[in-house]
Amino acid sequence: MAENSSKETRSDREASLEALALAGDADAQFQLGVKFINGIGTAQDFTAAAQWLAMAAAQGHPDAQLNLGLQFMDGHGVEHDLAKAKDLFLEAASKGQPLAAHNLGYLAETGGNFAEAVQWYEKAVELGHLPSLSNVAFAYSNGRGVFQDVRKAFSLYEKAVAHGQGVAAANLGVSYLYGNKVDTNHALGCSYLHKAAELDCEQSYFHLAVACDNGWGTIIDPIAAQAWMTLAVLSGDQQAQKKIQRRPDRVGEEMTLLLARASEEEIDAIREVAVRLQSAEGFQRDEVAAKGWLKQAALRGDAWSQTTLALLLRHTRDEAKEIEAYQWLIKAADQGDGRAILNKGISEILGTGTTTNFNEGAKNVLTASLWGVPDARELFERLLPEISEEKRKQIELGVNWPSINIIVGLQVPELTEAAFDEVRSDLASQLDAIISMWALTEASIFSQMISEAHQRGKVGIGPSIIKGETFPSIYISMEDLRAADGHPAYWRPGDDELEGLALFIKTGLSVSWCRHYYLMV
Repeated sequence: MAENSSKETRSDREASLEALALAGDADAQFQLGVKFINGIGTAQDFTAAAQWLAMAAAQGHPDAQLNLGLQFMDGHGVEHDLAKAKDLFLEAASKGQPLAAHNLGYLAETGGNFAEAVQWYEKAVELGHLPSLSNVAFAYSNGRGVFQDVRKAFSLYEKAVAHGQGVAAANLGVSYLYGNKVDTNHALGCSYLHKAAELDCEQSYFHLAVACDNGWGTIIDPIAAQAWMTLAVLSGDQQAQKKIQRRPDRVGEEMTLLLARASEEEIDAIREVAVRLQSAEGFQRDEVAAKGWLKQAALRGDAWSQTTLALLLRHTRDEAKEIEAYQWLIKAADQGDGRAILNKGISEILGTGTTTNFNEGAKNVLTASLWGVPDARELFERLLPEISEEKRKQIELGVNWPSINIIVGLQVPELTEAAFDEVRSDLASQLDAIISMWALTEASIFSQMISEAHQRGKVGIGPSIIKGETFPSIYISMEDLRAADGHPAYWRPGDDELEGLALFIKTGLSVSWCRHYYLMV
């Protein structure tokens, strides 16, 4: 069955984007610039991004002016130049770009011009940038650039929280928890702080630790308090770094040791805390805290945490979080995490968090299937009717096929092809009989594919490097295990099948040591 027309249309549109940009289309130039900024469908390249954005900005494209201004403000791909950034923001804001107005407020605030900052933040809100509500609220709460009006500030904060602003929730939480400019209300303060943590506001962690330690708005929970405080430390909270204490008398030796290891940025410990918070093992179950711990492990390069966090983010159905999820999947997939490879493929097929790329997505699902990732084989088989023969060949060519290696002897210091030639012919003659007998004995699809591949001369005999050590081995690429339709097997053999083959070869060759490995070529 041919691929459906919507996929072809989308693919054609992606392919023509650069041509449109080169022809002077400002929107295409902007889209290319954003792709280079985010590394979507290409390597991240801030210099190339600035070049495309500059072309679009010169034509008055407000979003291009905003993004180019941000590059000048941050010094990404261009020299740091606040004056140029401000000029670009002014042009974009004059065309109704709300984020440009917000950034003008930021430049004014950091420059000490608070009255001007409030005006720009209010303009940003007027243009639809609701996160600026928190900035306006902060100004009224502290009388910066306006007359102090705490009631108005709290009203603005509450409106910002309703629109998902974590900083606003944290500011309200701190105010109610400690009675700052409002009557103390521990329950309300703790509730707002937990909401802030749910919205990924790290400044709430320290105060949640204080609440749990004192029983303010929650039960007294020394373990949760220590966990929140340690999470605050990992997030770089200087206040927490000064206040954190080890309290084995309150939380127990085992939990003290675990959190101490986590505070020292030991990845296994950070991940373990996240898992325990999800499973209520030693902690009160807290999905919000668990997500915070997962993020800390993910930021430190833990592939399992990167994938798990990505799946949590993707399920929110929030576009910005779907993009973030895809970026985490890229990081984990680059480390060979099977779940990440599968879910990266799904995102590419569906266009979730990235542009749709059916071939790339199918290739990743196939790769996951070859590594035995649960559900990957079933999903790839469901995709096959949607893939033309030509597309299938392209996908197969793009896969890094694993190999099955059967080690048939102990490690040797050096085992070159030349040295192995002395025993190759004798081993090959024995292998003919062994594989033929195994295929008759097992009579499985896997054994028949091995036998057929051997007949085609695809079963190799030679040295293999396993974990940096050299062994004599028999090996075959999964690409050479052919199904009845002539295509490679699209699934990972089971461990029982691989162990059965290794045992049969061991018995047939009368060797004392034999083991199978499933490796990337």
